[in-house]
Amino acid sequence: MNSSSAGQQGLVWCGPVFDPSGYADEGRGMLCALEHAGVPVTLRPLHRLAPGFREGLPAAERTTLDRQVARSLPARQILVQHHTADAFFQMEGDVYHVGRTMFETDSIPAAWVRHCNQMDELWLPSQFNIDTFRRAGVHVPIVRVPGGIDSSVFHPGVTPMSVSGLRGTVFLAVFEWRLRKGWDVLLRAWADAFSPDDDVTLVLRTYPIDKVSAQDNETIINARIDAFLASECGRSRRDVAPIVVLGRTVPGSAMPSLYRIATALVAPTRGEGWGRPFMEAMASGVPVIATRWSAHLEFMNDDNSLLLDIDGTEVADGVEMPLYREQRWAAPSTPHLCALMQRVYAQPDETRALGVRARDDMISLWPWSRAAKVMSQRLSEIRDLSAAERTPLGQTPSGQTPSGPRLLLDARLFDPTLGESTLDRIAGHLIARWPHRALVHTRVTSPRRPSRSSPLMHAYRAFVAADNKSVARRNVADTALHTQPDDLVLTWLDSMSVRHVCRPRCARWTVHTGDLVVNTVPHTLVRVLRDEADEVWVPTAAARDACIQVGVHRDRLWLMPAVSAPGHVTPHGPRLPLRQRADVIFLLPAIDVAQAPAVDTILRTWQRAFDARQSALLLLYAPESPEPAIIAWHHQLIAMLSSGRLLLGAPIQVLRDRLPTDELAALVRAADVLLDPAPTPRTMPMVHMALAVERTVISSGGAWRDVLRAAAHRDERARCVASSRSHAQLLASDASVAAAASQRLLACASGGVLPRHMSLVSHGAAPFAVHDLRATTILAHLDWHDGTGGGVVQSYLRAFSTSDDVSLVLCLDPAQGLTVEHVGSLVREAARAAGHDETTMAEVVLIPDVLTDEVRRALVARCDAVVCVHDAILAEAARLSGRRVITTLSPGAWRASVA
Repeated sequence: MNSSSAGQQGLVWCGPVFDPSGYADEGRGMLCALEHAGVPVTLRPLHRLAPGFREGLPAAERTTLDRQVARSLPARQILVQHHTADAFFQMEGDVYHVGRTMFETDSIPAAWVRHCNQMDELWLPSQFNIDTFRRAGVHVPIVRVPGGIDSSVFHPGVTPMSVSGLRGTVFLAVFEWRLRKGWDVLLRAWADAFSPDDDVTLVLRTYPIDKVSAQDNETIINARIDAFLASECGRSRRDVAPIVVLGRTVPGSAMPSLYRIATALVAPTRGEGWGRPFMEAMASGVPVIATRWSAHLEFMNDDNSLLLDIDGTEVADGVEMPLYREQRWAAPSTPHLCALMQRVYAQPDETRALGVRARDDMISLWPWSRAAKVMSQRLSEIRDLSAAERTPLGQTPSGQTPSGPRLLLDARLFDPTLGESTLDRIAGHLIARWPHRALVHTRVTSPRRPSRSSPLMHAYRAFVAADNKSVARRNVADTALHTQPDDLVLTWLDSMSVRHVCRPRCARWTVHTGDLVVNTVPHTLVRVLRDEADEVWVPTAAARDACIQVGVHRDRLWLMPAVSAPGHVTPHGPRLPLRQRADVIFLLPAIDVAQAPAVDTILRTWQRAFDARQSALLLLYAPESPEPAIIAWHHQLIAMLSSGRLLLGAPIQVLRDRLPTDELAALVRAADVLLDPAPTPRTMPMVHMALAVERTVISSGGAWRDVLRAAAHRDERARCVASSRSHAQLLASDASVAAAASQRLLACASGGVLPRHMSLVSHGAAPFAVHDLRATTILAHLDWHDGTGGGVVQSYLRAFSTSDDVSLVLCLDPAQGLTVEHVGSLVREAARAAGHDETTMAEVVLIPDVLTDEVRRALVARCDAVVCVHDAILAEAARLSGRRVITTLSPGAWRASVA
């Protein structure tokens, strides 16, 4: 790769380089290797306090790094972030984000998953890392980019460092004083393996956590060694072979000479992200004793190392390092470590031969040039991918837009507070399958860009490339839909959009009810779903039945298949750290007001099912919400829990933070049982996650005390999980649901489904039976919730009086939640406002029937004129049926319509 190609999309590297950390050491090797391979890099180092370290680097290496720091930032970047994943960030502009990281346990922290999935791809060093990240739920592309070693710097010909107090066989350990590094295993094994008379020495190049260059490091570490030997081994320092502590900073240029003092490097680690000191020692011809577990097995094996057996895995310590909570790491065998160190001491010839093989492997298999080659090839592929993505979505290679109806998706997408939701993924798959031009309108004010590998990237490109112009920085929350008459519009409702939803100008409008329809349809949605939408999609059979009850025709309803948890939700991912632990943990979502009675029942039953002596914990997930009804309900719950009425039972922990998808999956994994006694569309994702991670789901219960106690038993939970697996297999993937949705929309676009207004055309329909009407009848279907009802009645009463041979037929529409008495009072108020009373007002007739399509068609056939102030579909149907249409509140227009 030459500099001109790099100039098209420059490589920027962000990470530590001027400190003794493993990330910095690896970063220096990679940066110098890339530069040597002809790949120019712009370096922006992250600084960690390490006085004098930079000055101690080899001159040639320091010169290369300084040259990279001096380069200016390119406008278009491939940004490699080389540090822990919790610090990953996204840059604005034309940036391809690469995360280079690693981790040491059997998984990764729950918060890391979200950060990783925001990258466009990850560069991980080993198959161990790839497996643990995938199991945790990371789904972006992962490229295996190995570490490397400069065997011309680390080699056996270096003069050993002068260290006082050495004798005989020298065992060297290089680490930060963390429990993960196995210093406790090392000290126990040292005390058991050798006596003060043995000709051996243990050298510890170590320092307290985050105190790499403190002046009193040796004093602190020696005190800790003495205390550990006394309390855990029952010995003093005089009872064991010599231990020498090096607490002072060792410059990077002096590390090769440090390794040459050792007969062997010893590292009873509980887990490594890579193991750079092991590689450095092996290149120096020093054999390594290291644990047979984690990432360093990428380059260590029984032919070039002494691998330490483990006694299985154990729960990682989350006190010293909270990131390790709810995870596991290796349990190194102390007896086997004793045996291996004694073997090194007793067989020096075998030890030297092992060191020679180790160096040969480092020279032939792990030079930095190998890593540079992998990175260079991948950078070239990234540039090709980025160039292809700059082609506007929906265009052919020749630059032409395929003919056919546009699809406009109106939904809450790219929400940075939720991460990548199932709706996001459905939207991405749907846009990718649309054969014509597709656009997206999101209701999120500050949309986040998904990773380029995400299915949502298709939808994001349809958003930022609307009309082939970048609109990524607009205030999308206040932007109206810009539709065309031939468009197909799919609106996905949510609680924050329902007040403003209305039919856009389009050929066909499909509405998905989202989580707003459960067992009933909110009054404010009745008109939208029944009278304005051409088709209504619902998530559950209960929602479908609720829509039918308010008059939505069966032919206009589509039950969208149930969606499983995203494919990256697996049983073996991270668990959300909890303040309390228990033998059995119940998770109770409280995210929808429809759950209120059931949640209240379970909370009151909890203290009768478990008392404070039993090891049970109830997690109440009540995330913050913008909806006033949910806010008020949560305040009541918190007040009840704070009042002390439930303090007699087992503990209850309340979680108020709204968790993104990845962390919500980690919460479900942390529980043993998910309680969902009042299933709603909002709890459905958690139920699907629980099935995916093999947790017990309880969706109903009679005597809740007995149900809770039964679920506390492991055998009963296992039985429930087994019976749930068959249900989980029935759930569709987001890709399958999107495929079905696209087929449904394409059928509509090709004329397979008639437009809504055509179903209301009343040719040949039997007129609605209404007796004793005047000669001229005007039909008005009013929405009494949006304020137009009173205005329509006033206009009619100002246009006509009791002497006119005219009747106004009003659809009472019980689905709006109003009684005959209530509507009657509203009509009388309108009459008074128009200057009439019941004796002088023109005739008004109320029709109490639910407005199905059949009833509406019959009413149109019965009346002479139709009032359509906001109902464009009914207006079009009236025109096609030969009826006069009133679209204004002007009394003069009303009189003209019946002249």
